This record gives sequence, C-alpha cells and structure tokens, in this order.
Amino acid sequence: MRQGTKKRFDGFYKLLFSYLLILLIPIVIGAYVHFQTLNAIEAEAKRTGLAMLDQSGKIVDEQLNFILGITNRLTVNSDVLRFANVNLPLTDQNHYELMELSKELASHQYLNVYVKDILLHFKKSDTVLTTRGIFHGGEEYEYFLKYGKLSYEEWSAKMTGPGYSFHEPAIVQGASGVYETVAFTAPIHLGMSWQSNGAVVVYIDEAKIRELLLPLTNNTGGWAFAVNAERALMVSTDAGAMPPIEAVLASERRNGYLTYEGERYYVTSTVSRYSNWAYYSIIPEEVFLEKLNYIRQTILSITAISLLAGALTALYMSYRYRKPLTRLLRELTESGKVQRKREEDEFEYILNTYKNIANRHNDLKRVMERQLPMLRTVCIEKAMRGEFKSEEEARTFAERAKLALSGDRFLWAVARIEKYGGAITDEILQELHFNTFVIKNLANDAIGSVFAHDLSEDSIAFLICSSEADAAPGSALAGKLERLVYFVTEKFRMNVRFAVGAPQPRLADSWKSYTEAIGTLDFAEPNRVAWAELMELSDEYYYPLEIESKLVQTVKAGEENALDALLEHVYDGNFRQRKLSAESKQQLVLEMKGTVYKVAGQLQKNDAALRSAVEQSMERLGPEDAPQAFGSLSGLLRELHRYAARMKKDQGHELIHEMLAYVERHFDDANLSLSTLSTHFELTENYISFLFKDRIHHNFSTYLENLRMEKACEWLATTEEPVQHIAGRVGYNNDKSFRRAFKRVKGLQPTAYREQAQAFRDSAKASGE
Repeated sequence: MRQGTKKRFDGFYKLLFSYLLILLIPIVIGAYVHFQTLNAIEAEAKRTGLAMLDQSGKIVDEQLNFILGITNRLTVNSDVLRFANVNLPLTDQNHYELMELSKELASHQYLNVYVKDILLHFKKSDTVLTTRGIFHGGEEYEYFLKYGKLSYEEWSAKMTGPGYSFHEPAIVQGASGVYETVAFTAPIHLGMSWQSNGAVVVYIDEAKIRELLLPLTNNTGGWAFAVNAERALMVSTDAGAMPPIEAVLASERRNGYLTYEGERYYVTSTVSRYSNWAYYSIIPEEVFLEKLNYIRQTILSITAISLLAGALTALYMSYRYRKPLTRLLRELTESGKVQRKREEDEFEYILNTYKNIANRHNDLKRVMERQLPMLRTVCIEKAMRGEFKSEEEARTFAERAKLALSGDRFLWAVARIEKYGGAITDEILQELHFNTFVIKNLANDAIGSVFAHDLSEDSIAFLICSSEADAAPGSALAGKLERLVYFVTEKFRMNVRFAVGAPQPRLADSWKSYTEAIGTLDFAEPNRVAWAELMELSDEYYYPLEIESKLVQTVKAGEENALDALLEHVYDGNFRQRKLSAESKQQLVLEMKGTVYKVAGQLQKNDAALRSAVEQSMERLGPEDAPQAFGSLSGLLRELHRYAARMKKDQGHELIHEMLAYVERHFDDANLSLSTLSTHFELTENYISFLFKDRIHHNFSTYLENLRMEKACEWLATTEEPVQHIAGRVGYNNDKSFRRAFKRVKGLQPTAYREQAQAFRDSAKASGE
C-alpha cells in the first residue's frame, strides 16, 4: 500500500517538474522578445483594423453591386420602359400588369436582405410602383411613401435627377412602418433621349450597413462611418463624444493619429474603388494604447508569478484528463438509457454504453432493411396490375424501392409448377416453397436483371428488364430463359410451364405483358418457353378478367386516353395477333356485351333512360362480323365514358352555384375565405379553388373582391353613407384597406367614384327636364 502511494507521489512530481520546465521556456523567450512583440502587436493592430474596415467595405460593395445589377435590369426592362410612356388614366389592364411588375420587384427584393424596398416612379402617369402596391400622387405619397421631410414634388425631382446617385439617409414613413434608408436612384430614359421619364429607386436598409460597421467599434468606444464621393454622410455608428466628421475629413492623413481639442485618436480609412465610398474608423488613443499596456503588464507579470502559474497549470494538466471523462459520464448517466452498475469503472461503463448504442443502430437498420422487400413487392404488384398513372410515377416508386431497372424494355414471364394436383398437404407446401426458391435463385443467376414475385404456392411472376434488341424470341434473353428451363427440369426434375409476354417500352405499360403471359400460360407446353408473340391461339380469344376489370374502372373514371389504349390493346390481341374461329369471335362479343351491361349498371342503377338506351343499342347489334361488333361495343363504352364525365360535370355545376349563393349571402363577412367554404361544404380548399377557376374563370379571392366592389359601387352611387360604413358592409375591417382595394380594382378612390356617379345623375336629371 505504501509502495503504491509512493509511486503515485513520485510520478506526480515528475509530471509537475516536466510541465514547469516546458512552461519556463516560453517565459524566457517572451521576456527576450518583449519589446519586439509590442511593436509587432501595434503594427498588426493597425493592419487588422485596416483589414477589417476594408473587408466591411468590400461586403457593402458586393451588396451595392448586386443592387446596381437590379437597377440596370429594371431600367432596360421592356415593361418598365413601356409604363414610363403611359399617361393617365390607367386602365384595368394597366393595373393588372403593374401588379405583375410589382411581384417581379418583390422577387428582386427577396434576393437581398439589404434592400428594404424597390420603387418605380413613372412621371407621366404620376405613379409610384413598389413591392407593396401601386400609389398615385402626393396624397398617397404623404401617407404611404413619405421620404424624410421632402414633399412629393421635391422627392420626384430628387429621385429623377441625372445619372446614378446615392442620396443622404432619410427616414421613410409609410403604412408598413418607419425605417431609415439610403436611396440609390437610376433614371429611366426612352430611346436616345436624355430626359428622364422616371426612375428606379432602391431603398437600402441603413441598419444593415451599420451592422457591418459595428464590429469595428464594439468594446472600443470608437466610431465608424461612411461618406460618398461628395463627402456626404451615408451611414454612421453612434459617434458619442468623438470628433465631428468635418475634423476627420479635414485631416490630410487617412491612416494615423488625429489630435482634436487636446485628445488623440487613431484613424483608419479606406476608399472603395467601386462605389467611391470612403469608410472611416476612429478609436481613442487611450483605448488603443490600453491594449498594448495590458500586454506589456501581462508579459512582466508572467515572470513574477511564473512559479505559481506553472504549479497551478501543472496541477491542472495532471488532472485535466478527468474533465471530458466526467462530462461524458454525467451525460450518459443523466440520459438513463444504460444503467451503471456499481462494480463498473468509468471505462467499462462507457464501453458498454457504446455497444448498446451500436446494437440499437443495427436494430434500426435491420428494421429498415426488412421493410424494403415489402416496398419492392408493392411496386411490382402495382406494375403488374397497371396502377401507375404515368411512367414518371412508376420510375420514382421503383427508385424508392431500390429496384435497379436497367434497359429500355420491360416484359413479364410467368412460371407454374405442374407436378401437384388435388389438395396440398404441409409436405407438398414445403416442397413447393423449396422449388419456388430454387427457381427464383436460378432465374436471378441466369437472367440477371429480374425481379421475382410469388403469385401463389406454385406460380411465380418475373419482371425482366432488357434492351430492345434483346427482348424477343431468338434473342440472347430467349437463350437465357431456355437455359433456366433446362436447369429447372433436368437438374431439379421439376415439371414447369413457362410463358413470356411481349416487351413494353414503358414500365407503366408492362401490365400488358403480364396479362399476355397469364393468357399464354395455359397453352404453353410443359418444360418449354412459350412466347405470347409466337402463340397461335385460333380457338381462344384474348379477354382476361384483369383487362375487363381495368376497362370498367377506366370508363367510370372518365380517362379517355386510357380507354382508347385499352380498347386498342384488346382489338390488337384478338384480331391482329390471333386468328379466331367464328365461335371464339361470338364468345368475345358476348363477353364485351356483358362488360357494357356491367358498366351501365354501376354508373346509374336508377337511370331508366340510360338502361333503355343501352338495351336499344344492344338490340340494334345485328349479325355483323366480330370486328364490326367490337367497334360498335367500343362506341357504346365511349358513350358511357362521356355519360360518366357529364355526371361529374353536372355535380360540379350544381356545387359551384351553391357556393356562389353562399358567397352572395356572406360577402360582408371579413373572415370569409377558402377555409370558410371548405368547412361549410366539407371539401378541400384545393378542390374549391379548382372549381372557381374551371367554372368562373377567376380564382376565389378575385371573385370575392369584384363582388364586394360591385356592391360598394352600388351603395356609393345610391346612398350618402360614409365610406367607412360601406367598407364594413362589404367585408373590410378598415376603410384604408377598402380604399386601396377600390383604387386597385376601379382605378380611382371611392369618393371620386361617388362624385362621378352624382355628376352623372345630375346630368341625367337635367337632360330629362
């Protein structure tokens, strides 16, 4: 026990001595380079201040360059140039186009946080277009666009001055709030004329630029500002008791010490080559020297307290390895995921916790891997049943299921084990599972890009991806399939029927190949590959149950293109690829008649007119040949499709009239919205929006706004009610919003509209007299 204690004691002092020796070396070196270090630090501080100032200036320049790009694009924009030549009054079409242009301004604004707003001032039409709307004349300028203390005429003259210009900061007061801004303007010229027809005005957020200068003065009591080429102040941090800007600019030294009223300051400045802005940073000399004095005192103090600091540092270094370990243990213990046993030390506990986390990660990974086969099965079944509406949907689903679909042709092959008949016992079922397992593995080895799917205990479907030249009888794929059948029959002694459907260029259409393979399977010779393209089934027509079910659903869904494709597929399979006997043709026509009756019955059971029309059409089918009868039945199915489409349209027509009546009754409700209609009619907002666009040819908000404006016009023209009362009656919470909406829709203010209506009535009355 004493020996262990002594060893630990000796080791601690050896470690302490080594740390003290290491710490002593930088102390000696620090004392030697003391004065050189102070000079270097002072020079480096100057360079750092200049670099920071220069970097801030470059960042500002980048934003100004971006803003210049916006103004350049807007000054040559065809819509902007066209509106610069438009005179009053503006038409509804002008207002609509201006709102679209306002959206474009907003898109430019969103790309740069330094842009507070973008304005287009058109002198001829006395219009100012912003990202928030359209404004006319001095009255709206005073309320929505007030720039400093300038009147509308002064602001217009200042903004449309010649050349690109930065203007002194000003406070903008509008409906959206009050903010400080620096205005950048560019004139709008028409043709070769140098006379300005308007201006592009960009309000730059002065606070954002000030934020770039604040790091130069934080914790220093200093001051930073920027002036333009005319030495007008653009932006400034809090100056406090600093020298006035005139004294700083009057100094001939751009970087150095400045004396003002007995106080010394260190001035750092830089000039932008791009915008000609000059950036200045002023720091009091005592602050600047305070850092150097602090460094000097620190270096001298190190010598005096080196032994104490070395001892404390060595002690800290001796035990510091426990700090991260203690923190890790605390986090693991507090999490409670793994309980620590009393007999476990720290390292054993951390190791066990790591193993536990790794095991949980592996468990989660295995769960995800177990779900992947299910996703693949769903993808294959949807392709087999033709449930993909587009090739893009099919490809996306296959990619998520991690199905590597290589090639440009897709075909289905179906294998059925023929050995078993009658009841299937447990022993036979096990043997079938083994045989299907063998067939799937052999298919994967022989063909390569193939995906197997169990249809039943004794049947398997294979989705095969191949190229166009390798997906036909006699091709390399045919040879692979023949080898597969050979191994299954000769090596494993199975009796198998194997049928292959025709290749399809799209995965979404591969169901056609599957139905062909299923139809061919019963006629395939055992232990041979039967290609649907080569089968001559003169006594068997092609109309499987899957095709009939898909045909019924397609007619009911109203998918005209899909219906035509299905009918063409059935016609091709019976009258082009097969030579049917008269009896088979008659049976096919009977099946098609049954399909027509089935569709008609499902569409409208209580529609006697529909049933009568279908029955009369059936009776008119004479003893014509099968292709002609097929065409007549196809026509009936298309008529039923159109009937289904009309049913949907009539339902939508009735529904939209109910919605319009509801809006007519509740247009005075300020909270009326798509959400209100959705709740009342128990329909989705997207569907209601679709109905308005499809039937009314306007979106809901436009229709509601036009209705409210028509009601407002009626009351303005026929009553003396105050405008604010009428605003409330048509669903607006305040008259300001109502006035803006009325001006946007009607092109003039409500009071002006009332005056025009009154003048019209007086004129009509005078004419009548």
